[in-house]
Formats: sequence, structure tokens, C-alpha cells
Amino acid sequence: MARLFIATWPPADVCATLAAFERPELAGVRWSVPAQWMVSVRPLGYVADEVVPPLREVLAAELD
Repeated sequence: MARLFIATWPPADVCATLAAFERPELAGVRWSVPAQWMVSVRPLGYVADEVVPPLREVLAAELD
């Protein structure tokens, strides 16, 4: 089983705005890098492995 969600990357101008915020060093905190930033649109929960390939195909067709 895979834990899946639908997500998208924020536009470059949004990333630039977010990157301008201070990110102080804090114990126990690890900041992510802009290449890892995403906006989760819809959690799908745990999905059986055999469902992943057809789900990927359907989403790709819809989002093209």
C-alpha cells in the first residue's frame, strides 16, 4: 500500500516570496529547500499498489 495525495508545485513568484522569509536555525527544525515545496491539493489516503498505475494514467490524462 502507498500513502498518496495529489499535489502541485507553487509558481516561481510564490516560491520567491516564500524564500524571502527568514528561516532561522532552530533545534530540531530542518527547513525544506524550494525544490521540495508543494501544495497538497487532495489526500487520497492509503491506496493498494495495484491501483497506483491506473490511477496515475487517469490523472495524467486529465491533467494534460
